[in-house]
Amino acid sequence: VIVACGGTPVRPSVAAGEAAADPLVVEGLRHLRAEGVPYDLERARSLFGEACGQGSRRGCAMLADALLRGPMDGQDFDRALSLSEAACEAGEPLGCTHAAWIMSGEVFTDEAREEQCATHAAVCTGGELIACVRQGQCIDISEDAEGEAAREAAELYRRACNGGEGEGCNDLG
Repeated sequence: VIVACGGTPVRPSVAAGEAAADPLVVEGLRHLRAEGVPYDLERARSLFGEACGQGSRRGCAMLADALLRGPMDGQDFDRALSLSEAACEAGEPLGCTHAAWIMSGEVFTDEAREEQCATHAAVCTGGELIACVRQGQCIDISEDAEGEAAREAAELYRRACNGGEGEGCNDLG
């Protein structure tokens, strides 16, 4: 059990089959990952927004993710945080990892960062590849990010990259 987003318990396995059950999220992911269709961030945002509007926790978490992609002037951190927190509180682990990542840029205490990194680690264990990237980033920014720690971060990036998460490939270097 992960405890995040205001102390709400979240089970990492919640998201395992949810995306497959939500055709709007699946279609949005195809546009975000250029799987059989051209890459189209705006179309992905639209599809995730429609899914979110229909009550899909996963759709809201993916909309938050899409709002954090692209040029800086197209990113909406406040809305992404709000969507992520709502999805997390509703039991969507991906919402928790997005919320923790967004807040990590705003909260610089060691205790807060440790809690956020623990959330990423737990959600990564549940199979969310972007959480694996965030966990690798947590390791990279730690003071002892050399040797075994650097190899552990690289393995997390490789796992995400091999699973189709482009940010993991970018962080591999």
